[in-house]
Amino acid sequence: MVDTQSLKSHLHETYKHFEDRLDDLQDHKTTPANSRYISSTDPDAAVTRHGGGRSKLRYKTHRDVDPKHEVITATQITSGSVDDGDLLKEMIDVHEQNTQKNLATVVADTKYGKIENYLLCYDRA
Repeated sequence: MVDTQSLKSHLHETYKHFEDRLDDLQDHKTTPANSRYISSTDPDAAVTRHGGGRSKLRYKTHRDVDPKHEVITATQITSGSVDDGDLLKEMIDVHEQNTQKNLATVVADTKYGKIENYLLCYDRA
């Protein structure tokens, strides 16, 4: 047995929630898939495709590691649509704060190879 008044109220709240999320999507840079699809259960996930695989909801884990002791010194979890290169400065700052040492070497994949990141590393040297 279902109380139709409660059901109507719940459906209205859920509809309002999705409407707000759609408005938020229009305010952020999204991929074509993320402007069309949203997760009904996980609003922080993003639809992305890696390599030749299928598009699906994903997250990314970003880590800084102390090379001498192989200890993670900074970490951040983002939706799959976040550009890795946009996080370099923040990750370096957290690493230096956690280790109380200035970073001497940065090793990263090509996703971090943006002019802003090269200049950041040059300025900090």
